[in-house]
Amino acid sequence: MLNLNWTLKWKVLTGVTLTSALSVVVSTAIFVALELNRLDRTINTQALTTARLIGANTTGALAFMDNNSASDTLASLELNEGIMAAVLFDDSGTAVANFTAQNSGGTLPQRPGAREITHRSELGYVELNEPVVMDGDTIGTLYLRVSLAEREQTVNTYFMSFFLIVAGVTVMALAISLLIQRSIVRPVVEVVNALRDVAEGDGNLTQRIQVYSKDEAAGQLSSTITHTAERA
Repeated sequence: MLNLNWTLKWKVLTGVTLTSALSVVVSTAIFVALELNRLDRTINTQALTTARLIGANTTGALAFMDNNSASDTLASLELNEGIMAAVLFDDSGTAVANFTAQNSGGTLPQRPGAREITHRSELGYVELNEPVVMDGDTIGTLYLRVSLAEREQTVNTYFMSFFLIVAGVTVMALAISLLIQRSIVRPVVEVVNALRDVAEGDGNLTQRIQVYSKDEAAGQLSSTITHTAERA
């Protein structure tokens, strides 16, 4: 067991401050984790919805092998700042059209991948492959790459708020703990000084020790010592 040779003042001050700060850290960390999880689900849903809408608009181009129409459809993605790149593949896996934003995030895939949503946080984007379906038949695949810039901004905002909240609560806890330790330590110190005065042989057994509160241990202790001194 940790045995800290601290004064009562510092034990109260440290205990209240650490308890308050730790409670805020844990609760805020849980909140941030839940919010980031919700944000990730939202990004996935939006990316999947966009891929399905674009895929539905390219069914005619794929069915009639109209590459120009397919390119025009993908070009409309320029209006969505979150889309970094897109590639439309036909049913043989050949790329028939693509779109790249100014920040495309690197090389585009040459072949369609598995139908899944993959977070590549180290590269700053989410990518997915969504089948293009017409009359129940898969006639192609749309590859979509979505930026995580908005998520990164949100994360930075959360962490900045997190540190500000922790700092603010720590300062408040310090102030409150100072008030608490004064109400506890001051009467105890007065009682100890009075007892030391008596123990050293020069004490005045008739002196009174101020009673702060009958509900506090220190107050009861000072009252008892004063009553004992009066009887002596």
